[in-house]
Amino acid sequence: MSPISSFLLVVVGFLLFAVPIFYFIFFKGSAGANKGVNAIPESPRIVDLEQVRKIQAELGVTLPPRYIAVLLGDRPDFLDSTAVLDDARQIIDFTLKYRYGAYGLPSWPNSYVYIGDEADACPYVIDCENGNVLRLDKGNISINPLADFETFDNFVEAYREVMEE
Repeated sequence: MSPISSFLLVVVGFLLFAVPIFYFIFFKGSAGANKGVNAIPESPRIVDLEQVRKIQAELGVTLPPRYIAVLLGDRPDFLDSTAVLDDARQIIDFTLKYRYGAYGLPSWPNSYVYIGDEADACPYVIDCENGNVLRLDKGNISINPLADFETFDNFVEAYREVMEE
């Protein structure tokens, strides 16, 4: 085999075998990592103070300070933006929907604010009168909650324990 043929064989072999490996290591391993089953969740957005004021004004509540701190960015890494929403408009819209008796359910009290869920239609709500966080069964306040946390911090701690399992 001539030296040029050998060289071409090595180059073609490199292109066929090494390039796909480098592609998956360098491209899919970083830029494309958020597209697979083991996707790394995107970082939650930070709600600004103006949006917090908007939530409070539109819903007629005073949010508990610890919940406000999480909205403003003091969010533990394990607390994703599904369990605790990071979008003021969604928080307002979901809360109002349940206050008006969504899905034929009993209306929520005006002190309840939708804070998130587990993508299972069992919302987490914070009661702005006493700071309790509840996990309601399909949003229904007429039956016992699935979980009841005395404070927002208790909720965060319990959520951490579940995420570590």
